[in-house]
Amino acid sequence: MRNIMKLIAHSLKKPFFHMVVITIMGIVVYSNTLYSPFMFDDAVNIVENPIIKDFEHFKDNAKVYNSTALSGIKDFFGTRYIGYLSFAINYRLHGLDVFGYHAVNIVIHIMNAMLVYCLIALSFRTPFLKSNMPESDSEQGNNGGNAGIIALFISLVFVAHPIQTQAVTYIVQRFTSMATLFYLSCFVLYIQSRLVESKFRRYSFYIASVMSAVLAMKTKEIAFTLPVMIMLYEFMFFEGKVKKRLFYLIPIILTMLIIPLTLITNNSLESKNIEAAFNIANFQNILSRSEYLFTQFRVIVTYMMLMFPPVVQNLDYDYPVYHSFFDVNVILSFLFLSSLFGLGIYLLRRSSRLNMQNNRILRLSSFGIFWFYITISVESSIIPINDVIFEHRLYLPSVGFITTVVVCAGIIRGRLLHRGMILGRTVVPIAVAMLLILSGATYARNTVWQDEIKLWEDVVKKSPNKVIPHNNLGAAYLEKGRIDEGTRELEIALQINPDMQEAHNNLGTVYLKQGHFNEAVEKFLFVLKRNPYYFKAHNKIGVAYLELNRFDDAIRSFKNAIKLNPDYADAYYNLGIVYEKLGKPEEALKEYKIAVGLKPDLIVMRNNLGVNYYKKGKFDDAIRIYQTIIKLRPDMVQAHYNLGLAYKAQRRFDEAVREFEIAYRLKPDDKIKKSMESINDELKGKS
Repeated sequence: MRNIMKLIAHSLKKPFFHMVVITIMGIVVYSNTLYSPFMFDDAVNIVENPIIKDFEHFKDNAKVYNSTALSGIKDFFGTRYIGYLSFAINYRLHGLDVFGYHAVNIVIHIMNAMLVYCLIALSFRTPFLKSNMPESDSEQGNNGGNAGIIALFISLVFVAHPIQTQAVTYIVQRFTSMATLFYLSCFVLYIQSRLVESKFRRYSFYIASVMSAVLAMKTKEIAFTLPVMIMLYEFMFFEGKVKKRLFYLIPIILTMLIIPLTLITNNSLESKNIEAAFNIANFQNILSRSEYLFTQFRVIVTYMMLMFPPVVQNLDYDYPVYHSFFDVNVILSFLFLSSLFGLGIYLLRRSSRLNMQNNRILRLSSFGIFWFYITISVESSIIPINDVIFEHRLYLPSVGFITTVVVCAGIIRGRLLHRGMILGRTVVPIAVAMLLILSGATYARNTVWQDEIKLWEDVVKKSPNKVIPHNNLGAAYLEKGRIDEGTRELEIALQINPDMQEAHNNLGTVYLKQGHFNEAVEKFLFVLKRNPYYFKAHNKIGVAYLELNRFDDAIRSFKNAIKLNPDYADAYYNLGIVYEKLGKPEEALKEYKIAVGLKPDLIVMRNNLGVNYYKKGKFDDAIRIYQTIIKLRPDMVQAHYNLGLAYKAQRRFDEAVREFEIAYRLKPDDKIKKSMESINDELKGKS
């Protein structure tokens, strides 16, 4: 029995077992997110993004940069090429089924946790931490604490912490998690290349490391700090002649040029920002560099607080902007951050002076502090971003923060045990309990992401005085047909900011649904006077004109929308409706074909419209719609079947049987067979 227990205990220290635990933890805490809908910026970057729906955009970038309708996307297309490519692959495989997108995000997150494990475990094999130690202890951490166990705890906290939910569950933030994937891959491969003795393996790992750095730079701008961190790690944990070490570093350092060169050559920087002019971010005043920096001192402290339970999370913080360095909150935050950075320098110096492992492991804590500060600097320094705080920005920096906290806890535990204090034995149980609390908090936080209304209700509750949450909650209510609640939220949004264009636009949508078409026109005109480039407003005002039988105005509005965004399927579809009403079926069919090519699910919408007409007894209208659908999609079984039902309702039995027979030939089904038999029975009874 004792041998069996020893065998089990030995197995628990194996990296393979650790990877299994990390994987299970990641799957469990994110198991309730697989069917969470697209949210917020997912619409622009995925659902309505023509780039990911055609691989030609990735073969010929000019198609992106020459577009007049993709300004909000193409400004980032070059530096986020790999991220958009991953969405394009998702779209090719899954269409707009959210399951596939979430599955990929979860896999990326678990892989990142595994890479964090490898990064920490390999660090214990570097010359600095391995030297001056007995061979038997070379793989161990503080006071015999196994390096693998320390690495396991760090990676488990990373994979299970609720602060990561925004980078994982919020689909579009794959940019962050995927950039982190390549960032960490570059690190792990670089360390491997410096540790192995075989030349072939060394250069293989090194080349793969440089390639990972390039991929990181083409996924998101946060990768810009990667060469700095690699260089810092090299001089903190490895040894050797400076020239030889620089030889290793120069190719990776040169990858820093990728992002600025991409931005310089990006043609979209010279174009007018059309869609972005209507972007939510533009409802806020752009901050000066100094204001942003002063605010970020406080934001970084908030980020640190979010790393500890209880974690109170929010998708859209109503965060105060600080205009002076001498504000007490700014000064205190600056002093705290300076002290923490100073602690990192102190730990670095202390780890250099003494050769005992208790002190040498302090370097890992020091590196964790530097990692946090340097990786967060891209989005929390002097480059203003309109949203001063977002939780996904903590995803990559959290690796350093967690490393510092866990390593320090391990050091404290070791010293307490060394002194014979029983308190040292409570550290691991407390850590496990904390891990379970974090896991539960992550699972609970993910429930908020399961429904768009639930998410924005949560944000409104936490940021009641911010305009965007009320507007987005109102839009979510409208989407679900909760008109009164949606109207209330939009009116609150306009009380906060009477000039908010998107709220006026959404309120115009309310009037459309209520049949108040003149009021809708007024709202959309308000929007277009302030932003004539907003193609969706042109399309919606066209719908209002269509309902008012102002066909010339409707055609002009839809054509304006198409001119601004040649890939906007809804405008082609609506233009087809106008031509259909004007008795121009060929022109209508031409527009429908373009619309369906851009957005295949419009066929389903058109079929549903036919069903509505059928239920209301408007059989001629239903027949006309089904006939159009069949011209667009001759193989659509449901359209043939529905057309047969409409013919049957008009007692046009021969035509009905013909459509049923086509439907049955395409897909044999008892329902279709019974419909044909019912006609035969009716004809027999009549005879």
